[in-house]
Amino acid sequence: MRRFLWIYLLAFVFLLLQSSLFPRLLPVVWRPDLVLVLFVLLGARERSAQTLVVALIVGAAQDSLSGTTVGLHISIYLIVLILIRLLAEKLNVENPSLLILIILGGTVLQSVVTGFMLAFLADGSGVLWLLLAALPQQLLSNLLAAFVLLLLPWPVPREVPSFRSGAQV
Repeated sequence: MRRFLWIYLLAFVFLLLQSSLFPRLLPVVWRPDLVLVLFVLLGARERSAQTLVVALIVGAAQDSLSGTTVGLHISIYLIVLILIRLLAEKLNVENPSLLILIILGGTVLQSVVTGFMLAFLADGSGVLWLLLAALPQQLLSNLLAAFVLLLLPWPVPREVPSFRSGAQV
């Protein structure tokens, strides 16, 4: 339960940084999506269903902050978290190089799913091309944010039980 609260608090701190501090300091294309990076890391390293609850709550909070498309961030974070979790069960996510590739893949997945949902479900024609045009800068900023997050000492333990050994979390 304590681990869940740390993850929940960290996600909301990242959400506040993204919605209040980064818009004042960074141009739009260079703002890292810290919440997405956190959920990709959680998808790669966590096995509990509590991370799905965090994704649901934080996605709802981000939807309420953005205001235009209710449910967009909820579905994006849940899709990314579930797909990364399924991928992490098949791969060795303890390898740092592979973890960086998973973060890059999660960023591309988020852009494609966002573009698809806005283009087809919210009648936002042309938004997919705008998102794909900004994708290189988004990849670099998320990659830099991931390096920083992986290097900082966090109160949440970083040990991951071996998935192949059958260890329970």
